[in-house]
Amino acid sequence: MNVQNTEQRADIVVIGLGVRTSLSGAATDIPALWQRVMQEGSLEKVPRRVGDANVYAIYTNYESDYRGAYTMILGVAVEPEAPTPAGMQRAVIPAGAYATVRAEGPPQEAIWGAWRFFWEEWPRRSERRYAADFERYDPAALAGFAQNHVAVDVVVGISPAP
Repeated sequence: MNVQNTEQRADIVVIGLGVRTSLSGAATDIPALWQRVMQEGSLEKVPRRVGDANVYAIYTNYESDYRGAYTMILGVAVEPEAPTPAGMQRAVIPAGAYATVRAEGPPQEAIWGAWRFFWEEWPRRSERRYAADFERYDPAALAGFAQNHVAVDVVVGISPAP
């Protein structure tokens, strides 16, 4: 996989719906959260979006690493001072160094393949920060779910180079 290293200069604050899960429960918990968000139109209720039309799937509050429990939040970027609506959660994607791969193809296969790459094959996997990792979906990528094809960025935080 082609890995792009980037520096995010500012925090991104995201509000959305979340679930606490783990590697063993993710295959059921995450699709259920996506279904709930899409059926309820939850993200349309989030106030004060910035000029960022992406939907973020953020993995945060890690118990340890990818094998432990974590919180996954599906949401949209908001202004930092935006209030968090009842029943929703707030997460921050902190400024810093990140590694990105582009996952393309059938959603489950492409996205899980990108994560497996970061977990098992990526030479820098020991440098992961486990603060906030995320998937970034632009509106066209979300529409791709209906055609069983997505193009999405899978992004992990990494420790800065020494």
